Formats: sequence, structure tokens, C-alpha cells
Amino acid sequence: MKVEHDQPLYSDPAEKDHLEARNARLQFRRVIDLIPDARGEPKDAGHLLRLTPEIIKALHFSAIQGIYSCAGSFRSRNVKITSSPHKPPSHQSVPHLVDEMCERANDSRDEWNPIQTAAYLLWRLNWIHPFMGGNGRTSRAVTHLALCVRLGFIPPGNPTIHEHIVANRRRYIEALRDADDAWKVHVLDIRQMGLFLDEILGMQLRSASDHRTTP
Repeated sequence: MKVEHDQPLYSDPAEKDHLEARNARLQFRRVIDLIPDARGEPKDAGHLLRLTPEIIKALHFSAIQGIYSCAGSFRSRNVKITSSPHKPPSHQSVPHLVDEMCERANDSRDEWNPIQTAAYLLWRLNWIHPFMGGNGRTSRAVTHLALCVRLGFIPPGNPTIHEHIVANRRRYIEALRDADDAWKVHVLDIRQMGLFLDEILGMQLRSASDHRTTP
């Protein structure tokens, strides 16, 4: 899926590839740096989530800085997504919807486990599409951040859950569309996204265990 962007800041495709690789590393470190800001009070084995629009904007800035001028800013016009039936909401409603999303995720501790909270954010941020570009990268970073906070630790292993999402793009898109279809009739159904995240998080954790047990 692709969405229209602001005018690019790069001069050629090779430079864009370099910037995207650099930004991926920066964004991963930014997720780790933002854990204290996104972490609420401890509860049981994990922590309450304290996600804010400012944190989401910071992760977006890390994703597309130097590539597009809209880095760190919500979109100021309506957009269309190619190869997708989903029509993102109007740009005027973005701030309210992001606030609402953060509140829902932050209040989810007694209703959802960490995987379900992350699944909701991964779907909902893509559904809102609050930025002119970099929505997918930002939603994956927010998902990673939410998991780290709600689990109470940074999941070990490689490839990471972020990389597994990219590598399993077809399954990821199917889970997004499944949730989109449910929401068309005002039903919040993130089960498929939750199953997907549970599966790939398990793959990441098993890779860490396999590494420790290898002679």
C-alpha cells in the first residue's frame, strides 16, 4: 500500500535508500529511548502504557527525517491509498482520532494482554493514516514500543518483530483488512492481527532461546 507524500527532500533513489536504512536504525534506538516516557505505573508483571500523540510524532520523525518535509507532523490534507479499499478519515479528524486511539490503548490493561494492545495500535494507526508518508514504519515502531512497555522488557531475538512484519507483508495486509472490514459495521475485531503478532513474537523469542542453547 502506498500513500501520496509531500515533495521529497532527496535528489535520487540511491540517496533515499541510504536515508531509509539510516532512519530504520535511528527509529529502533528511538523506540528504546522512549520506553521511559511511554511507561506508566507498574502493574503485575508489566506496566501500564502511557502513549501520547507526541511520542507517535517523535517516532514518525525518526522514520522519515531527511526524506520528506512532513516528518513529525500530522497530515494537513486528505489522502488516498493505492491498492487498498480503505479510505482514510479526513485530515481534520486526525488529531482527535489519535488522541482517542492513545486513550483506548492506555486504558486497555485490564481488558487486553500486551499482544492485543499492540495489535490494536498496529491496525488503528494504519486505519487513521495520520501522516502523509511513513505510516507503516511508524505503526510498527509504536507496536514495538507498546510491547516493550506492556511486557515489561525488551523482547530479545533476531529477526525482530518489526522485521517479521515486513517479511510477512501478505499476512500483515490480510490482518489489516480483516480488522477494516469489521470496523465498517462498527465492530472492533483485532483477533487476526493478534494471532499474527503472537506468532511472530514467538518466532523472535525462540530465536533468542535457540541462540543461547547452540553449542
